[in-house]
Amino acid sequence: MAQPVASTVEAGFPQIGVSGGLVVANLVFLGSNLAMSPEDFLAYGWRIPFLASIVLVVVALYIRLTIAESPVFLAMQAQGQRIGVPLVVLFRRGWTRIIRIILSTFYPNTLGYITLFFILGYGTQTLHLSRSLLLGFVITANFCEVLLTLYAGALSDRFGRKRTVLCGTPVGIVMGALFFPLVNTAIPIVVFLCILVVRLGIATMFGPWAAMVSEQFDTNVRYTGIGVSSSLASMLGSQTPSIAAWLVGSSGSTLSLSIFLCAASAVAFIAVLFIRRPPRSS
Repeated sequence: MAQPVASTVEAGFPQIGVSGGLVVANLVFLGSNLAMSPEDFLAYGWRIPFLASIVLVVVALYIRLTIAESPVFLAMQAQGQRIGVPLVVLFRRGWTRIIRIILSTFYPNTLGYITLFFILGYGTQTLHLSRSLLLGFVITANFCEVLLTLYAGALSDRFGRKRTVLCGTPVGIVMGALFFPLVNTAIPIVVFLCILVVRLGIATMFGPWAAMVSEQFDTNVRYTGIGVSSSLASMLGSQTPSIAAWLVGSSGSTLSLSIFLCAASAVAFIAVLFIRRPPRSS
């Protein structure tokens, strides 16, 4: 039986890895760009941020080697309930949960990639906005996302994981339809607000997300379930910039892309509705 996660706030910290890491990475690249000429940056400056990432590797390795197993897992292990090949059991018992989780990520994994990556190329080449301005928008929006992610995790302990996630998902439906019509105005403040609203909607989902997904799987396949569903969802979501470029290039407008983003977010909303709440008892 799936065991409820004690607190969503702690489970929300890994969720700020993407937005927090992106803020730090973009600040480093932005600083490198400003500190040297374009020629020097292309010649050797781009290597500096990558070399600096060695520090993060050391920190990550330390955390991985020192982190303790959860009490629930240790209790299961002491009772001899550990499974030798959890992947087989996972797909035999929990494949429908994996599908629901993957579908429910269609908002953050479509509009999310648009506001992180596609907007930089589209904004500079089509809207003729400066790259440094767009990077500033992305950095600021992701910083706000970090704060709201943790706050949403705290709220979900009070109002429930699924209910909090459902508050963020409709943002994707609305912004899927409105994002490019508004962004195409090329008004800087409008572009920023569009990116910000999308990222805040994702933050509302991400706060309780790790706890809610964890509770979908039995303890003996939980790690595998989270890893498989998250990896498959990311693999699908990472295709969004390519899909977006193809849709815009083939149609000559962003209308088809807006339909795609709106439909993907609607699928995510429906999938979240079908995610089951965990049992209250342990």
